[in-house]
Formats: sequence, C-alpha cells, structure tokens
Amino acid sequence: MNKIKRSFLASLLVAISPVSHSNSVDQDYCESLDPGAKYWLEKLLCKAQDIKHAGVLAAERGSGLDLYRVENGQLATMNSNRLSILSGGGERSILNESSESCLYRDSKLKKSSLACDISVNYRVSVTGPGIVSGRSSVVILLEPRDQHRYLYSLQVDKMTGLLLGMKTMNFERSILENFRFATVDIEEKILGPRSIEANNTNDFEVKKPTDRFFNLELGWVPTGFESYNVRTTRTSSLNFTDGLASFTVFVERRNENFPPNDESTVVWGSTGSYVIAKKIEKDWFLITVIGDIPVGTARRIARSVRWSS
Repeated sequence: MNKIKRSFLASLLVAISPVSHSNSVDQDYCESLDPGAKYWLEKLLCKAQDIKHAGVLAAERGSGLDLYRVENGQLATMNSNRLSILSGGGERSILNESSESCLYRDSKLKKSSLACDISVNYRVSVTGPGIVSGRSSVVILLEPRDQHRYLYSLQVDKMTGLLLGMKTMNFERSILENFRFATVDIEEKILGPRSIEANNTNDFEVKKPTDRFFNLELGWVPTGFESYNVRTTRTSSLNFTDGLASFTVFVERRNENFPPNDESTVVWGSTGSYVIAKKIEKDWFLITVIGDIPVGTARRIARSVRWSS
C-alpha cells in the first residue's frame, strides 16, 4: 500500500487530533462560535475510539470507488481497529491496536475545548440534518480561514456522535473525496475507560527539526499546523496537523550523482504530494511533502527547507 493510501486510512481511524493554541486566541474564536456547532463538535470528540462499531465504508474520488470494512472494538485491555480493503485486487487487512485512550480528553493539552481549537483555523457551522445508512445525522461545515487547507462537511451520528461520513472540497466546492458508511452497526454501549499518563505539552509544540532533520529546518509552515512525532532513520520525517488536516515532510539525503531530473506532483482525492531534489549547501536532498493539503501549499513547504542557522 502506498503512502497516500496509508495517510487516507489513518484519517478515518482518528478523524480529529489534539492541537494547542494560546488561550487568548482560543477565547476570541470561542466567543464567536455557534453554540450548536460547538455542541456537535464536542460530541464527535474521540467517538471513533469509544464506540464499538462495524460497517462497510465507501470512498469516492473522482470516478473511482473503493470499499473498506471497518471494525472497532476492544480486545482485552487493547483498543482494536481493523480496516479491510475490499476493492482493488483482493481483500487486505490493517490491524491497529493501542492501549491509549483519547489524547485530547486525557491530556494536559486540554487548555480549551476541541471546538475552540478547530475554530481557530476553520469557520464552523451546522448546516442541517442528514441521513447516512439509515441513521439520522447532523451536518457540520468547516470552512478554512485561508487557502492552505480544504473545506470539510462532516456527518455526525445524532444518537452517538460517531463520524458517519466526510466530504472534502476545494475552494470551488468541488468534491475531492467523499467517504460514508454504506452500512454500519453501532453498539450503543460505550467501551470501558482506558486511562494513560497525560502527555507533556511539549510533545505538541512546534519545534525546529534541526539535528534530527539532517541539520535542516522548515522555513515556512502554514499558520495553525503544529509538529509532532519526528522519526529519524535513513529518511527523516516530521508530521504536522491543525487538528483536522495533516501532512508529513520526508527528507532523504541523496548522492549528488543521482538527483531526480525535476519536481513532481501526485494528487489522489484530497491527498496531494510534492517531491523535489534540492541542493542545500553542498549536499543533495530528496524532499517529499504529502498530506491533506493543496499541492501549492505542499510545494511552498518543500521549497522552504533550508540549512539550520
């Protein structure tokens, strides 16, 4: 499975991630946030982890249709998420097990509500009722406050708060990606509590990826995206999220005799990637940016990689 598909599947299992902003900024947006929108966003918080459910998920991208079977439950003390790919040449399964509970709910990061954090980067509104797989839902619209992220329409189960579907659209409101449960069975009983130590807030602060990033740093990142989970191997990577959208920067040192001829881009649904070979000081690096962001934004991020001063 390629990196683009892994990125998309991960977004299904954990739809909204924790981010932290200054309290003063949060307060400004909280005061202007519609109470109904805030209520439904809070109800959505971590429901994918808390509610036992199973179903068939349909994902549309352009004229293509992919089907997935999703199972969420609890095995002993472990949270279990299994996603089976039903289309595209045979069934394959991905099993994700974790002993961790919802980071946002249990963490010291919770300086304000989830809805307040999301509203820093998106205008949030409730647009009306909906129906997904025979279940009543509430439709939440998240409109980006800048051109560096997409517009989202979320369909939230009215009874449980489970995310039943999500449309991703560009500025012209053309649908880039649409996923929704074709069938779903939900067990109303909430899974048992699973406590963990709250993460230190430093884990989610934006940091310059210097020594762990080949002594390089990013000269520009869109406002509202925060870094987490740096990996250092032969290829270093750094992940960013604004609480809804996410992207990853990969940097690989290359022999100067083998740089790619030029830049390249790939778009698959709402996921775009941009790759460029760049000479920084005396070394060649292959830089890849991939995520749920416009390609133009990915290009600007990749080209901003520079030697750390």
